[in-house]
Amino acid sequence: MVTSEQIRPSYAGAFRCTGTECEDTCCREWTVNIDRQTYEKYQSLPDIQPRLQECMVIKDAPTELEYARIQYTPSGVCPFLSPERLCEIHKKYGGEYLSRICATYPRNTIAVVGVGETSVALSCPEAARLVLLNPRLLPEADASSTHARYRQFLLNKAPAAASNGDPLAFFFPLRSFIVALLKDPRYPLWQRLFILGQFCARLQELAAAGQTGLIPKLLHDYAEIIMEKKLREPMDRIPVHPVPQLEVAGKFGLRANRNPHYASFNECLDEFMRGIQFDPALPLENCVPAYSEACARYYRPFMDAHPFLLENYLVDFVLSQCFPLSRDPKARNQLVLVDAQVVYFMLCIHFAVIQAMLIGIAGYHREAFGAKHVVRLIYSFTRVTDHCPGFLQEVQTSLKDANLMNSSGMALLLKSPADYRAG
Repeated sequence: MVTSEQIRPSYAGAFRCTGTECEDTCCREWTVNIDRQTYEKYQSLPDIQPRLQECMVIKDAPTELEYARIQYTPSGVCPFLSPERLCEIHKKYGGEYLSRICATYPRNTIAVVGVGETSVALSCPEAARLVLLNPRLLPEADASSTHARYRQFLLNKAPAAASNGDPLAFFFPLRSFIVALLKDPRYPLWQRLFILGQFCARLQELAAAGQTGLIPKLLHDYAEIIMEKKLREPMDRIPVHPVPQLEVAGKFGLRANRNPHYASFNECLDEFMRGIQFDPALPLENCVPAYSEACARYYRPFMDAHPFLLENYLVDFVLSQCFPLSRDPKARNQLVLVDAQVVYFMLCIHFAVIQAMLIGIAGYHREAFGAKHVVRLIYSFTRVTDHCPGFLQEVQTSLKDANLMNSSGMALLLKSPADYRAG
């Protein structure tokens, strides 16, 4: 049986930068902070010091870790990027002269229950390939049977009163349960997310009431619900509404499209619009036939043959974000259980935009649609959301206004036309 401690993002250790072979560069399109120690090093370099005032801006409220930021060129690239798309500072002085973020990207390490975990940001094309294209991203978990994944939760439902107020005591059981759910092949992917939403709502209620000692019982109850398929019938009755799906993808895409530096994402957006036969002069409802056909004929057959692609995206989100915990806004190095449902909604919005855009892109490429298109969209989408998180604010506001920021609303965004036919 898979133990909770085995589920860590160990795959990040396999990452290797492809350098000039990469189809993109990480030295553009985002804010790069420079720590004070690195900034002071640059002041001692004769060919860098004269450029500091032009290339770097000291922050209004500088700290040791975020003392200054790189001032990008009008074309949106780092001023220290060479014509060969290599870092001039690294090339001339070595890695010890890089800022902390430049030296570690796309790796990110965080202490989880006293142990450092390193994940990779999917905004890097090679990192996206590493995560998405691996059919055995978590070999230990993949090797267990569906029933074995939930057995550890079915065996224990007794409250753990001594652990009240300490969500970290249940971090690994929660992670193990969520990963098992997201990789459960008996449910369509959107249903796994719907069940996760119900679970997170209850989890947040326990946290708000100071009853985290009841988490073992919650895990037991939901393992039983999943094993006995108690939610299958009501989920199958949920209708498909393609228009909200297209609206969410379109609003995010057009918001990001205002930035000309997101070339890869803008190419994906153009293919999405062409694939759904979008015409700005006509109502969005006119795109539904093309969207539905693209889903049934090109998107769904490919995804059914490669189910690990989007499964891996969701699992990586859980591991890299330490979901269902989140970072304490008062102490960024601490994990707390206060926003499980909020982070869940964010995951669903990410997935809804990605799925809708992939359906349109599949409609554009038709039989040629493949994994490379999935990788390109996800890395370019992640680059927008991670490097400029404000791009999602407009989407969130519109969902709140439409009363869709709830589990039922998420289901409308996640259930594709092909899912409805299959149901």
